[in-house]
Formats: sequence, structure tokens, C-alpha cells
Amino acid sequence: MKVGRIKILKEDDEQKALIPIDEDWPFEDDELIKIIVEKKVVKLVAPEWWEIIDWNTMKEVYDNLDEVLKRKILEHGLIELSQQS
Repeated sequence: MKVGRIKILKEDDEQKALIPIDEDWPFEDDELIKIIVEKKVVKLVAPEWWEIIDWNTMKEVYDNLDEVLKRKILEHGLIELSQQS
């Protein structure tokens, strides 16, 4: 575990956070990561493939998924209710 200070940068209309990293940092530059914020805890994890798809534009593909995956997508709010089958 490493302890450090987070630095919030405000540029134009965007906010960016800088965090200290060391040689054990598990991600590459420009790698897509999922950021989970829960009760002052920030977790950085690799997303599942289905979490990075815009399901609102892929209704036909969504319709052909198994029910377990459809439920996960719906529970994570990745598709609008009007788009679900």
C-alpha cells in the first residue's frame, strides 16, 4: 500500500485528478480503467468488456445476449429503460 496526496486540476470545464504512482502501478498510459468511488474510497480496476459498450446504440446486440448479462447491463445503468427488450 502506498499513501500519497491527490491533486485536482481544473482546466477549462474539465477536472482531472493526479495521483502518485510507483513501479507497481498496474495500468499502462492511456489504458481504459473503471473508477469506482464509494464512501471516500477510490478503486481503479480494469472494466469488463460489456461495461465499455454504448448499449443504447447496440440494441440488436443487446437483444441477443443471455439474460444474466442483460441483467448486469441493466443493473449498472448502461442502457436506458426505453431501449431494453
